[in-house]
Amino acid sequence: MGKTVIDAYAAPLPSIYVTRPGRPMPEERLAYPTLATAPEALTPDQRAEAFLREAEYVMLHSSSRHHIDLALAGEVAAGKRSRMSFAPMVVTTGMLMAYEVAAIVTGQNSATTERGWFFNPMRGRVEHPRNPVSAALLRPLVRRALQRMTG
Repeated sequence: MGKTVIDAYAAPLPSIYVTRPGRPMPEERLAYPTLATAPEALTPDQRAEAFLREAEYVMLHSSSRHHIDLALAGEVAAGKRSRMSFAPMVVTTGMLMAYEVAAIVTGQNSATTERGWFFNPMRGRVEHPRNPVSAALLRPLVRRALQRMTG
């Protein structure tokens, strides 16, 4: 529809991304199997695979894996356990999203892109996505770890 989308990754660390008109949407960037599927036609397998693609991105581009119990996260990813509460992360993420809205409404520039970034409150730093070369090298390891986690 030609509108800017402000959203966040399903991650234990607060995160944000801003997709501006003409830029690839998450479904395209993360190669979701749901691309071009009407919402009412989505299958449980498509939803599960889309969740795994997002989990792969989060594990690949942030230190989230160091701040959660990976066994429990694997059970969530495998659908064996419901998602745990991330209330502090959700509140912080909502604030980051509000700042992006304020920037857009007031005509300010923002450096946040569709690739996004993660805020690590434990280390007091912002984590930006890896460059494409290092991400490509690490992706097989992350995929293997996700496979082990989800069984």
